[in-house]
Amino acid sequence: MKSNSCFAITGSTFKILYDLSQRYLKNKNDENKEYHEIFIKMINKTLVFARMQPEHKTLLIQCLKKQNKIVAMCGDGANDIGALRSADVGISLGADQASASAHFLSTGHDIKCLLKLLCEGKACVSNFLACYKFMLVLCLIKFISSNFLFQINSILTNNQTILVDLLIMLPNTILISLTAPSTVLSEQRPLYVKANQICITLISHGLIMLIFQIIVYGLMINQNWYHKHDYYLDLFNSISKSSNENNTERNFYEELKIPCCDNTILFIYYYLQCIITIIIFSLYTPFKKDLSENKYHIFYLVGNASFAIYIIFVHNPIIYNFFGLIEIENPNFKFALLVIAIINFFISLYIEKNLLKYEEEKNDENEVSIPNKL
Repeated sequence: MKSNSCFAITGSTFKILYDLSQRYLKNKNDENKEYHEIFIKMINKTLVFARMQPEHKTLLIQCLKKQNKIVAMCGDGANDIGALRSADVGISLGADQASASAHFLSTGHDIKCLLKLLCEGKACVSNFLACYKFMLVLCLIKFISSNFLFQINSILTNNQTILVDLLIMLPNTILISLTAPSTVLSEQRPLYVKANQICITLISHGLIMLIFQIIVYGLMINQNWYHKHDYYLDLFNSISKSSNENNTERNFYEELKIPCCDNTILFIYYYLQCIITIIIFSLYTPFKKDLSENKYHIFYLVGNASFAIYIIFVHNPIIYNFFGLIEIENPNFKFALLVIAIINFFISLYIEKNLLKYEEEKNDENEVSIPNKL
């Protein structure tokens, strides 16, 4: 038998070979071994199955699934109900009896809907992975920033946390899914991402974000205008003014939220890193159209970036008081902060691009091999 050969068989022939194959698997007699091997090759090389009875269709799908194949079935009548129910993806071509057993319903009687369904499905998997990694990396950045600030006797205030949650995390998680799927069906399979690959993504981006936060902090403390937050002195003064224990506990927490250079700079850069993260995971989403096609997301990202730049360069007393910030006095430092964020963006972009290539290579290595038995 040639390697590039293919077959077309009828339902009766399929059933005979199936019975002989099952007889061999049950008794393990050499008499039917040849028929079993023929049946295995037939399953993998047959392109046309004609004159199939309803039970033949169901058996065929079950055999294909035992070969670790993902099976889609299109049917338009009551005789396809069993096959539609057995398939991984059942598509009913019309609103008749078969629609009750199918996973999807097409109003038209054309199998072209399968191409659109595959494009939508691959885009859905891509959306899920992008949102999942985006949320994980964002939480990791928040963890790093919070611990960094706590080590220097400061914390992210409630308003600062709400800003990121409501303006970055929630809306962008929704908007990233609005990018339409690609109209061209790709031969590439969706990535099968394991836990260790997710950990590699988290560790890689986490290290990059931590390194740049350390760079920003080191640059800040070497500025002439920098005033270190003297937490213990302020706390001592607050306790001295009050003998009430409850009030002392309140002062302890309030002292952590006193506006200072450390909190202002690290919060602004934390906000910039959140914007960098969502842009990166929005750009590299396989099986979808370019980010430029999603006008709502582009508009919102531009708005977030503009707001961050506005906070850096414009001292608005209302905004600064609401978020517990102080004015950055040196304009050169403002530009330096923006340049560092841009460098951070391109390095993170390079890291994510290469991580995706690595995941694709791992995905190819983990392709499921076809077993030689049913």
